[in-house]
Amino acid sequence: MPHESVESYRNLIAQVKDYAIFTTDPRGVITSWNEGCKNLLGYDEDEFIGQHFKMLFTPEAVAAGAADKELELAAEYGSASDDRWMMRKGGERFWAGGITTGVRDGGNLMGFTKVLRDLTERKEYEERLQQSQQYFRLVAESLPHLVWTCRPDGECDYLSPQWTLYTGAPESRQLGFGWLEYVHPDDREFVIMAWNRQVNENRAYDIDFRICRADGVYRWFKARAVPLRTDQGEIIKWFGTCTDIEDHKRAEDLLRESEERYRLLVENAIDFAIITADLHGHVTGWNTGAERILGYSEAEMIGKPAHIIFPPEDIESAYPEKEMRQAVARGRSVSERWHIRKNGSRFWGSGLMMPLRDASGELPGKLLGYVKIFRDLTAQKRAEEERERLLASEREARAEAEKANRLKDEFLATVSHELRSPLNAILGWSRLLRDPKVREDQLERALEIIERNAQSQSRLIEDLLDVSRIVSGKLSVRMRPAALDRAVEGVAGDMRPSAEAKGIDLRLTKSGAGISVIGDAERLQQVVWNLLSNAIKFTPDGGRIEVELKRVGAHVELRVSDTGRGISPEFLPYIFDRFRQANRTDAGARAGLGLGLAIVRFIVEAHGGSVTAESPGVGQGATFTVKLPIAQDRSEVVPAIESRQLQSKIGALPSLSGVKVLVVDDDEDARDVLSAVLSSFGAEVTTAADAEQALNYLAAERPDVLVSDINMPGMDGYELLRRVRAMEHGRGGRIPAVALTAYARAEDRVQALQAGFQMHVPKPIEPAELEVVVATLASNFNRSD
Repeated sequence: MPHESVESYRNLIAQVKDYAIFTTDPRGVITSWNEGCKNLLGYDEDEFIGQHFKMLFTPEAVAAGAADKELELAAEYGSASDDRWMMRKGGERFWAGGITTGVRDGGNLMGFTKVLRDLTERKEYEERLQQSQQYFRLVAESLPHLVWTCRPDGECDYLSPQWTLYTGAPESRQLGFGWLEYVHPDDREFVIMAWNRQVNENRAYDIDFRICRADGVYRWFKARAVPLRTDQGEIIKWFGTCTDIEDHKRAEDLLRESEERYRLLVENAIDFAIITADLHGHVTGWNTGAERILGYSEAEMIGKPAHIIFPPEDIESAYPEKEMRQAVARGRSVSERWHIRKNGSRFWGSGLMMPLRDASGELPGKLLGYVKIFRDLTAQKRAEEERERLLASEREARAEAEKANRLKDEFLATVSHELRSPLNAILGWSRLLRDPKVREDQLERALEIIERNAQSQSRLIEDLLDVSRIVSGKLSVRMRPAALDRAVEGVAGDMRPSAEAKGIDLRLTKSGAGISVIGDAERLQQVVWNLLSNAIKFTPDGGRIEVELKRVGAHVELRVSDTGRGISPEFLPYIFDRFRQANRTDAGARAGLGLGLAIVRFIVEAHGGSVTAESPGVGQGATFTVKLPIAQDRSEVVPAIESRQLQSKIGALPSLSGVKVLVVDDDEDARDVLSAVLSSFGAEVTTAADAEQALNYLAAERPDVLVSDINMPGMDGYELLRRVRAMEHGRGGRIPAVALTAYARAEDRVQALQAGFQMHVPKPIEPAELEVVVATLASNFNRSD
């Protein structure tokens, strides 16, 4: 790497362990830390940086203002050497030798650099030496130096006890030029030449050489000498000291080794791009990681502008220059942004730029250049973006869930309202019927209202069950040719009285007869009924409803148009969603559960068709259009079941006169209703409140038909029938049985039949239907025995 790069890396050294090296701002607040601070002082980086460096001084030194005085001296004279007792983290004292250096930039004080080493052992040695020798007190300022003096001609005439103690030889043996014997052989010639040049040419004497210790070990010393002159300038004495700098030399070696390690580390840090640049932003260093990440070789980049690694938009906005200015102003510039490789591809680089300064030359703090360190975090960036996307998706899902929860609450409130409204009418008129003064016309009206509201509740429950079947995928549709025209005519006929009661003009138009489709006749009739009842509900008095059925190519099209309240454009896309209802301000129109149109869409789509809604807007009516494929085979057309047809068939069935029926139900009101209904048709009815009573009765009597509730406490209907079927044939083991239950799902019916019941009748019961079921079972089973 270039010399400039080597010098730059010197400023990155932070791992020297034998010296505590840190920097402060002009006030003395610590701004950097190295490993030596941990080893010597005991402080981790996070508890060291940001503290005032006076925390290292003893309490008495702090009280005397020693810390502030040291900063003043360093600021005034450039540096301040200071050996004193200082404090480690745990409160332990140690003798520290150090120097505080002011850091300036163009004359402006930027802060200070402090270098410390632990000289406790040496201090203790000095104190012992001072106690034993009074002389050391006189030359205390020279300690721990080796003190010597020479005559003007250069011959040594005095060696301090420290010198003789160090070399282990008496002073007399080393006077004159005898001291050269203890200089390392490789250094003697250089030392003699330098000393003679000083004596002869009056030059400054400041050299480093090795002196042999008494144990034969050579250590490095720095020798300095100054002359004592007369008033006329004549030299009368040379005063000199030799200072042990072995530790400094070792530190320098460590620094060189550390620098080399860092150089190797930088060059081999393949996961990090480490780039150095001069003051103009031109590349001076380019490590292996930069080659791997960016694709340029060091030879390609040395001397080139470093900004070529930025995308065009950053170069256009002068971001590279801003980054350098920020690094100088703040000490570092952290950035995460897109960069450009040699091949033009982009990657997400995360790192920082720092200024490189000269902290050891004649101009401390001089800006030398910049170092930029970053790595490729594209994968993490993509992962973060994906996390953000997932979080956004989760927020949307949460919003949808909250919305669904609100819709559920609104739906439950509506269910409560829709169930209570007809129940209120039923209870009110039922109580009125208890009054012996009730008039006959009121009696007829009460029965009509009670029946109508009970049917309304029944339809509501059936809609809820249909939605449950749709959600669970169990809504059955039996596909075969069905007469759609007859279904439309039947529903229109049934709904016409409701329309006429509101003064609505209900018109039915067909483009021919015998219009058939492939589908479930009953379900298609449900579609027509839902559309037409919706139109009547939301069309005001005196309005008009048009029902049109026609062939359009290979499809049949059913259109139901009204002049009612219409649909807002905002709500139109959600008109077929479950539990969705438009907000209505009028109190007269009951909103319903928002299930009818959802059921319509499912049934129509299950038949291979489609349903759409159109409306010019609120108050302008609406049109619903159903399209279904026309049946090709008309040989087995099945009409929709109509209540009038059912009533006509009932009269042809056998009478219940003389038929014995056992009714089992734990609900007293249910038993009373069943008993009353069956008795009205001529049956002989016996009731039981639970399965045990029923078994006791069957042990003594043999009824023609068993009608049992399923959900009963203790022994349910399934267990009751299992015990009945276990009886002998002659004791009623084959009695025909009807399962009567509020569970009306298809799987409930299948379970009842598999348990041995011949029929499954859901609650609420239709009297005529119950008559047909009991009569059929009594006729087909018992009379064939």
